[in-house]
Amino acid sequence: MSNGRSDEEISRTKEEVLNIINQLRDVGESSLEYKEIRKLASELANEGIYQTYLLPAELRVYRARFLGNPAKDKKCFTLNDLGPPQPAETHGYGRCNQPSRPVCYCSRHEGIALAEVKAKLGEQYVISTFDVAKDIRLLPIGEFDWFRRTGETYLGQENPHSARAYEDALDAEDGLIRAVIDAFLADEFIKRKGNFMITSAFSDVLLNGDLRPKNPIGAIVYPSVAFRGGLNFAILPGAFYSKMKLVEAETKIIKINEAVGYEIYDCEVMATLRSYNSDGVLIWNN
Repeated sequence: MSNGRSDEEISRTKEEVLNIINQLRDVGESSLEYKEIRKLASELANEGIYQTYLLPAELRVYRARFLGNPAKDKKCFTLNDLGPPQPAETHGYGRCNQPSRPVCYCSRHEGIALAEVKAKLGEQYVISTFDVAKDIRLLPIGEFDWFRRTGETYLGQENPHSARAYEDALDAEDGLIRAVIDAFLADEFIKRKGNFMITSAFSDVLLNGDLRPKNPIGAIVYPSVAFRGGLNFAILPGAFYSKMKLVEAETKIIKINEAVGYEIYDCEVMATLRSYNSDGVLIWNN
């Protein structure tokens, strides 16, 4: 993965990289606007290591939606409510989205999905289950840092060849720079609170062509904030509608009967999805 730069050029780039990182770390205390943050993110992204890969097999993911008024919401919940919000409903900067540019947030496991929405005792949630097509192209963020620490990749069993690029990068002359960038990104993506403009900007840079990927990317994979070791997916609307299939038999409404902490829940199934009508209204088995 070496790019043939001299030691002097690498040293200079390292200083520049650290300067950009320090500027981004100070975003919460500075007056930088989003366009300035995105410019810094683009400059930093060009020095990082990223690999995209197709899933070799289908992958099951989960999405949790809160039911504020279960009796009422259950009757009016539609198929569209299970997917990404509409652009007009997407306000502000989220972890991977920008205003009017939604993504569909999903998790690797049901417990992660509940942890991400901070599920509370007595509340009810729709847990929608999807199978992601094996030909969706994924871009992991923070995976190099994860590999450096654990020797594993996010989806190692599903993609056993994904470690090769990171093994090469660790031995490359610019490996230190790339390791620092990926560690910074991993740290930003697992922050629980604060300004999401940094991760939003990086997601925009990586998903929307700044790095000129050879193939269109369908989703970002990033570490869970709420569930240690868990994985989340930010799936672009186009990929959601073309690469994801709702698993009706595994989609359900659950109630949190016990929340003992540490993202451990005891759940009761209140209803399972039977089908949906021509208007997309969900029909439940009580």
